[in-house]
Amino acid sequence: MTYKRLYTNTRPLFNEVLMHLTTIGLLACFSPTQFHIIALYITGLILLDKRQNACRISRWLPARSHDAIRYWDGKTEIKEEFIPKTRPDDFRGEIDHIAAILDGSFDGESPISIEKGLDTMLVIAAVHISHQHKKTVRINYDKGYRLDAIEIL
Repeated sequence: MTYKRLYTNTRPLFNEVLMHLTTIGLLACFSPTQFHIIALYITGLILLDKRQNACRISRWLPARSHDAIRYWDGKTEIKEEFIPKTRPDDFRGEIDHIAAILDGSFDGESPISIEKGLDTMLVIAAVHISHQHKKTVRINYDKGYRLDAIEIL
C-alpha cells in the first residue's frame, strides 16, 4: 500500500531499509503498519540527512540526477517522467542571457517572456493548492492568470 506512493527511484532505498529492519528482527516486534511507518521514517531520515551530498546519496538513489514529474491525463494510468538536472547550474543559461540583455550585448528577441513566467507561477500555485487539499487539481487556462483558474477535482 505505502510502496506504490513512493517515487520509483526511492523504492530501492525503502526496500533496503525494510531488509535491514527485517534482518535485525524488528518485524516481529511491531504490527505490519507500524513496521512500515518505521521504515518510511528511516528512509526519510537518510534522504534528509544534512550531510548528504550527490556522491553519498547516489549510493541509495542512483537516479537522483533528475527531477520526477507524476501526472495523470484522466484516461490512462498515472505517468512518471524524469527531467535531467545538473544543479547548481540549472539556470546558468537564463542568468547569462539576462545579463547579456542588461549589458546590451544581446539584441535579438528573447525566449524569456512574462507569459512563461506567469504560466510557471500558476503551476507552482496549483502544486501548493493540490498539496494543501491533498487532492488533484486542474488548471483552466481560459480563466487567465488567476487563482480561480485552479480547480480542485
